[in-house]
Amino acid sequence: MRDALALLRMLVPSATGQVISSYVTFISPRSEGFGRTREFHLVLVDNGRLKALDGLLAETLECIRCSACFNVCPTYRVLGGHVFGHIYTGPIGLPWTAVTHGLEKAYEFSSLCISCGLCKVECPVDIDIPFMISVIKERGNGMYGEAAPLLLRNYDKLIEIGAKMPRLSNLILNSKLGRYVIEKLAGIDSRRKIPPLASENLYSLSRRMGQRIRNPIRKAALFTDYLLMYMFPEIAIAAVKVLNRMDVYCVVPKQGSSGMPLIQYGYLKKASKTARYNISRLLPFVREGYDIVCLEPTAWYCLKEVYPRIVEEKEKEAEAVAESSFTFSEYLLLHGFNEPSSGDGLKLAYHWPCHARERNVVKPKSVELLERMGHEVMLADVGCCGMAGTWGMRNGYKGYETSVTIGKTLIESLEKTKAQFFITDSTVCYLQIRELADPRKTLHLYQLLDKPF
Repeated sequence: MRDALALLRMLVPSATGQVISSYVTFISPRSEGFGRTREFHLVLVDNGRLKALDGLLAETLECIRCSACFNVCPTYRVLGGHVFGHIYTGPIGLPWTAVTHGLEKAYEFSSLCISCGLCKVECPVDIDIPFMISVIKERGNGMYGEAAPLLLRNYDKLIEIGAKMPRLSNLILNSKLGRYVIEKLAGIDSRRKIPPLASENLYSLSRRMGQRIRNPIRKAALFTDYLLMYMFPEIAIAAVKVLNRMDVYCVVPKQGSSGMPLIQYGYLKKASKTARYNISRLLPFVREGYDIVCLEPTAWYCLKEVYPRIVEEKEKEAEAVAESSFTFSEYLLLHGFNEPSSGDGLKLAYHWPCHARERNVVKPKSVELLERMGHEVMLADVGCCGMAGTWGMRNGYKGYETSVTIGKTLIESLEKTKAQFFITDSTVCYLQIRELADPRKTLHLYQLLDKPF
């Protein structure tokens, strides 16, 4: 009974926001009385559960059926259980379907998971649902289809090649014929706006600009991911300037992409290779006393949450890097950031990126930063923006169309605030908001911190 009551204290608030609900039933043997007795038999149906104990889907059995993951899943909230499910629906329904009805049935709707990670943040028993869904995709890829076209899951290579010829690449990206070919070969919806490649990448730009710090008191190695590296290096440079003002010397180590699309689409072996490469590049800096400052929430999420799980032979090294890794806002707060705005405070609406969220944290660190500067900040907390990296670029309802539907909910919430600017610190979220809302009102957090109006 004590165990049951402990479970209820988690189950009901997570499910309905109540202390107790009318859906709780206690089953017990019939009470003896009136001279009659009756035998009580409780039959437990295994239905694949014991088999699931030995494997990467074992966490499924820890589910307490609260449905908290249903409440926050962006694609489930738009599409519903008739689309996002077999018999068991929603995020936890994917591994449950794999356990009880087989891999093929689960794989059929696995592409609707966009790996935002909100289900794990909300789960009262901390089940790593996104990772289990990636495992399902990995097992089904090749057998029942492919979770993503070859070119899309190798987007980092495309960006690297395109960045060597940015003018030509941008001409192709801006032409109707080029977008048609890209849609057919890579599955990127021609309606989605793709940002141009920068004429100079972050490696080159950071070396050319240099840093003017007389007495650096800390050292930071920046882990950026590819949007900031090759498309928006000026946003990363804005972050460097802020760190420099705090006497932090910055370096941009040679690095790969975060590998999130590979994780998202279930290509975990290749993602492991990417993770090992990035760890090998960052670990020497950790050993030399550098902090790892992640300029993308997704980059931080990969280092902290995913890499230690997919690099078994390098687990200790991955954990060493993870322990020294910080989000940009977290790092500034940790080291006493206190720069007031240069004028009157602004009225801002902030979108909290999914991969920047942590369990039991109700106020974003970026909001704390902006409030320290004297700005009035309203949190537009409606969940995911719907972009989800390359997923929001895919053609069809398993991509762009659902992505935009999810995004419009966020835009409505932002616009209701009557804020002067919309702020976020994820570049993919920034792209989604800028495309669906007024681009003149959309700013990246680092731009605002660098030039605080």
